Parts: sequence; C-alpha cells; structure tokens
Amino acid sequence: MKFSLKQTSNPLIEKLKEDKVLVGTWINMIRDPLIARIVAGAGFDYVFIDMEHSSITENILSDMCLIARDYGIAPIVRPVNPYNLQQNGRLLDIGATGMIIPHVNNKEQTNTIAASTRFFNSGTRGYCGKTANSCFDKNSEEYLKRSDNDVVLVAQFEDSAAIAQADEILSVPGIRMAIVGRGDLAHSMGLAGKLNDPKVIVEVEKVIAACKRTNVAPGLLCNSIEEAKEWIAKGIRFITYSNEIALLQDGYDKVLKVLKS
Repeated sequence: MKFSLKQTSNPLIEKLKEDKVLVGTWINMIRDPLIARIVAGAGFDYVFIDMEHSSITENILSDMCLIARDYGIAPIVRPVNPYNLQQNGRLLDIGATGMIIPHVNNKEQTNTIAASTRFFNSGTRGYCGKTANSCFDKNSEEYLKRSDNDVVLVAQFEDSAAIAQADEILSVPGIRMAIVGRGDLAHSMGLAGKLNDPKVIVEVEKVIAACKRTNVAPGLLCNSIEEAKEWIAKGIRFITYSNEIALLQDGYDKVLKVLKS
C-alpha cells in the first residue's frame, strides 16, 4: 500500500513502535477537507475523523483522508455503523488508514469487524483493482498484504461489561490502539457528565493495564494540558487532544476576553 505519493507505508505504524507519546485530535463537524491540511500542518501524529456523530459524508471523508495522507498524517475514521461490514472496506478503499470500533462488546464481535478490514488471515474485505487507498496503483497481492499490515484498528471501550473482557478484545488481530469513551462509560455507570469520577478512572486504568498485557497502545481523549499530563503519567501512550470546534472556540474566547477587557 502507498500511504501517499511520497511515502510507501503508514508512518503511524512505526511511531507506535517507538517509546513516545503520540498526539492527535478529532475532526467532528467542519466539513471542509482543508481542515485536514491545517491539522497536519500543526504537527499532529494522527487525526480521528468522526462519522458517528457528524454530518461528514463519504465524499468529504475521502478528500480529508487523501489530503491528510499527502501531508504525512494518518487519518482514522469512526464509522456510523461498524457492523456494516461492506462499508468498513469501502471507508478504507476511499482513503482511511484505520478505523475506530465504537462500543466494542466482546471478542467475537470485534473479530468479525476486524476481519472486514483485511484481505488475508480469514479476512472478508472485498477486492478492487485500483483505489484511492492504493494511490490508484494496481492492487497486487503484495499490495494487499501491505495494506493488511498498515491498517490501524482502535478499540473504543464505552461500558464496564466490555472492559471486563478487555484482554480478549485486545487480542484480536489488527487491534493496535485502544481508547475509553469516558462520556458513554460514565453515562452507563449512572455518572453522566462525571468523566473524572473515581469509579470511571478505575475503569480507564483497567484498560491501560490490559493494553500493557496485550502490547496495545492505550489512549484517551483529553480536553486540557493538565489532564493530558496526568494520564500520560498513568501510562497513556497517545493523547487525542480536543477537537477542531473546541479548539476554535477556545482560541476565540481567549482573544475576545483580552481585547474586550
């Protein structure tokens, strides 16, 4: 697989092997593909693109992914419905280099979804001769094997029942990263909005421990530098910092408070 016309493989794969903290951000709502160029220019290691809670279409997604890749940043998409197995392969064909699996429940479900993103090793992903993902080169057998290796799957834990099965879920081939959706997790525990409740923190720490046992990189969404530092000290390997809307709002708020005072 060509990551871009300038790179032959997904640079995020090599970064995950290094003993460094990676930093990315979310694109949640802005539908102009150029937002991916801005994010890449800022120096982030990866970008999560949300389709589950946004109005981003596949056309917009493809443009975002290809722009991100051209500037050396890995675009990973959260689909509307990961159970739509044909759609998963389609998202990769049009440019995504990985996929977040939201609301993981158990190993069997995760295995089925993961298989839809690969060609070999019991994979069910459909073949197409030339795609945006391959930079429109011929999809040879060599390409298919490299593509399987370059896909990054992220398991997203959002309830305690799934976290209790974290070791089994994280052992699924292709799972390289894991995150905890603290918003949904807290809600499922009757603690809506209390992302830093001690009971929620315990569940996140369970996932971090499971990641260490299974050699998967643990990550978390953080909305402040202080919070990010605290979780890095606890073993988080990749920080997804805020999103484009919140960062814009924060920047505007800070400037206006100064100028209007």
